[in-house]
Amino acid sequence: MSSRKFVCDFNGCHSAFAQSGNLTNHKRTHTGEKPFICDFDGCGSAFAQRSCLTKHKRAHTGEKPFICDFDGCGSAFAQSGCLTKHKRTHTREKPFICDFHGCGSAFAQSGCLTKHKRAHTGEKPFICDFDGCGSAFSCAINLKVHKMTHTGEKPFTCDFDGCGSAFAQSGSLTKHKKTHTIEHQQRKKREEQKVAKLLENHGIDFKREHQVDFSCMGSTFARIDFLIVKDGVAIFLEVDENQHKFGGYSVACDMKRMANIYESLVFDDNTLPLYFIRYNPHAYMVGGELQKTKSVFRQQYLVNVINSINSTTVKRMNILYMYFDCDTLVDGNIRLSVHTDPEYNETMKKCCLHPVY
Repeated sequence: MSSRKFVCDFNGCHSAFAQSGNLTNHKRTHTGEKPFICDFDGCGSAFAQRSCLTKHKRAHTGEKPFICDFDGCGSAFAQSGCLTKHKRTHTREKPFICDFHGCGSAFAQSGCLTKHKRAHTGEKPFICDFDGCGSAFSCAINLKVHKMTHTGEKPFTCDFDGCGSAFAQSGSLTKHKKTHTIEHQQRKKREEQKVAKLLENHGIDFKREHQVDFSCMGSTFARIDFLIVKDGVAIFLEVDENQHKFGGYSVACDMKRMANIYESLVFDDNTLPLYFIRYNPHAYMVGGELQKTKSVFRQQYLVNVINSINSTTVKRMNILYMYFDCDTLVDGNIRLSVHTDPEYNETMKKCCLHPVY
C-alpha cells in the first residue's frame, strides 16, 4: 500500500505526498498563493514556501551558514544546494550524464546537462518577443544578450581612463580590457610597424594614427592606423589583428565606428570617396580550413590593392576585408563570415567589396 495518502485533487493532477504539509505546498503551484512575504524595508517579495523565504532573507542579511570543509577552502554559501555544487569543484564529481546514444558527456550540475541535451534535440525554448523578430535560443542568457541588440543596452563599461567603450557581455569587456595592457599595445605596434615599413619601401605616403573627430555627432573620436590620400581617394588602412576579435568589439560596434567616421567626414565637407582596408596579418579560415598565406604574399597584395585605387573606380564608401574568415557556399561562391552575423546590416554589406582571401 502506498505511503503517499495525501493526493492532489486539482483536475488532471493527482500528485501524491506522504505528508499533508507537502500537499499544501504543492497546491500553491496551482493557486499561485504566496503567503510568506519578506518584511525587509522596501522588499515585499513573496513565496509559496517558508523555506524559500528563509533563503531569500539571507540576501538581505548576508548570512552564509553553509561552509565548505575542504582543507584551505572555507567558501561560504547562503544555500545548501550551492555548497553541494561548489564541492564538486574539489571532487571533480560529474553525476549528471547525457544518455543520448554515443555521447556520455558528464556535468556537475543538472542545469548544464539540460542545456547540453538541447544540442542533440535542437530545442530552443527561449524566444525573442520583440515585434517581428522571433529568434530562438537554447539558453536564457543567450536570449538576454540577443535582446540587447534591440534595446541597444550595453551595461558593461570600460573604466580605463579616456576609453568608455561599452559592451553587452561581461566577457567582451574582459577581452577588451586586454587591449589596454602594455603587452597588447606592444604587439599591435609591431604589426603596424611592419605595415609602415612596407609602405615606406614602396614609396606610399601615409599619416599614422590619424584622428577623426566625432564631436559634431555628440561622441568622441576614432584613431585610424594609416591615412593614405591617393588619386582623389581617402584610404583608411587598419591593421586588424586576429580579425579585430581580440578586443571583444561587437560587429555592431565595428560597423557603427566606420559609419561614424564616414558621417563625420561628410559633416566636415569632405568630398573624397572613402576606402576602408581592413587588413588582417594573422590566421584566417576559408570554408572551415586554415589558410597558409605567406606574409610576403599578403604584403605584396596589399601594396597592389593600394596602388590600384583611384577615384574613377570606387564608390563614395568602400570596405575591403583582406584575409578575414570566409564561408564557401553551396554554389561555390565565397561569403565573409562576418556577414552572417545578424548585427551586420544590409546597408553596410552593400559597401563591402569582394573579400581578399
